[in-house]
Amino acid sequence: MITIVLAGLTVTDANAQRLNHQQRRERLDSVLAARYYKTPYDTNYVVRPEGKLTLKVRMNQTGNTFHAKGTVNGIHSKADLSTSHKTTFSLGANYRGIGVAVAINPAKWKGIYKDYEFNLNYYSSRLSLDFSYQRSESLAGDITRDDHLSQLESGDLTLKVVNLAGYYTFNHRHFSFPAAFTQNYIQRRSAGSWLAGISYQGGSIKT
Repeated sequence: MITIVLAGLTVTDANAQRLNHQQRRERLDSVLAARYYKTPYDTNYVVRPEGKLTLKVRMNQTGNTFHAKGTVNGIHSKADLSTSHKTTFSLGANYRGIGVAVAINPAKWKGIYKDYEFNLNYYSSRLSLDFSYQRSESLAGDITRDDHLSQLESGDLTLKVVNLAGYYTFNHRHFSFPAAFTQNYIQRRSAGSWLAGISYQGGSIKT
């Protein structure tokens, strides 16, 4: 008789814990949904995608190629240089506006690609920012000074490049800049906007 009572209490306690866990999960989902669907856009033009979960698969390839020529102190120079190309495959998941992504670079795993790249993107209804920094030692190619040709191998040069770009969307109630990049919004009806932009690029190449 005592065993039966204890078993009943255990089952009741487990059911209560499951119920509390489910209530907390539903409450959290409700808060996220309210935040997710509170949009600064006119919903006749821009809406959130249907469904709670959005998945995205992406392949991305980046690299740098330089063609430069000029004359300094009467010496004509021409350079054709390029870095290794980086190819990444990424899988992203977004739940109610909260997203995570994992990117894989097969060449990095094999030790073939040794350059470093960092990217940061921020997209909102009005302001959008793109920042990137790259440090590369794979830059290689030919430099010609008058008739003298120099061949530079990977590891002879170090390239550092910083890019920063910002955009302001004037028609931010009807046009979604993020819709083309993040898939967190859908441009339901066609609309356009003037954009005010500013950009900066700086870099150095050292032997």
